[in-house]
Amino acid sequence: MAALDGIRIVRITTLVTGSLASQMLGDLGAEIVKVEKRDGGDPL
Repeated sequence: MAALDGIRIVRITTLVTGSLASQMLGDLGAEIVKVEKRDGGDPL
């Protein structure tokens, strides 16, 4: 069992630091839900 099992994170960032933070939280067991713009998606 990971430290953040059962925790859901809603990711609304568009910069690299948000991606890194999401990756770290996911590695700890959190479920990451990524929200993107309707037209165009993630610019990176």
